[in-house]
Amino acid sequence: MSEKEGGFNLLHMTGFQMKHGDSVEVEGRIKFTAIRFAIDLGKDNGNIGLHFNPRFASDESKIVLNNTVNSSWKVEQVEKSPIQRNTEFKVHIKFTKENFEIVVSDETRMTFPNRSDMDLIEALWINGDILLKSVKWNI
Repeated sequence: MSEKEGGFNLLHMTGFQMKHGDSVEVEGRIKFTAIRFAIDLGKDNGNIGLHFNPRFASDESKIVLNNTVNSSWKVEQVEKSPIQRNTEFKVHIKFTKENFEIVVSDETRMTFPNRSDMDLIEALWINGDILLKSVKWNI
């Protein structure tokens, strides 16, 4: 088990430099019994610029967006989720100086501020209750 999200760490990538204007697209399928999954972009485990965290409850699914600075979580931003258990999904994240611009399954757009004023993203983590299909970079 991974420390992140209480699920398996499906992917941890380092050794790249994502700059302002670059983007990443993650595709997969959410498991039938999913509780949550996460896509994290940042510098290291304690400094995450974007924590994208869909959560699947019995009443209503939501997406929690957040960041960490020196391992301290900040204030959550909660959005309604267009994705559900047992469905395919695609998440496109563009990194800008001001925001992370997120498009979920080609239909729902949301932004999360670049609160840490990061200039470079150097690590990606994907974990939780999904089957990962692909990660595509536009760097």
